[in-house]
Amino acid sequence: MVLGCRNHVGDSMLVSVEGVAEISSTQPCPLRDLTAVRVSIVSLMISAAIFLLLGAVIAVQSESRAMAQWELGLRYVGLTGLTLCAISFLVSFLMARETEGEIRTWKAIAGASAYLFFVWLFAITAH
Repeated sequence: MVLGCRNHVGDSMLVSVEGVAEISSTQPCPLRDLTAVRVSIVSLMISAAIFLLLGAVIAVQSESRAMAQWELGLRYVGLTGLTLCAISFLVSFLMARETEGEIRTWKAIAGASAYLFFVWLFAITAH
């Protein structure tokens, strides 16, 4: 994902989420947009990591009887993941959507946030 920005010196550059910069002529974008992208992506990554870790814990402990004592704690972990997805979805609306690349980035983040939100919702209610 690449967002076009001008740095504070006035030089044009493309800033990717991975941190790679390339010289190009693009429209200026405020630091708020880059921060919104970073917060959304980090929230999604943490939520997905929690989901995978939670799945591994459930798979390992599914054979033991100790799962009953973890039930309440797992719900709180699930609510944390659900909250992170909601934060990512809401922060994605702060991003600029002026260029085609920004629109694609916004759609990807909003779509992934909404999908993971419903996966978390299902996981919390089903287990």
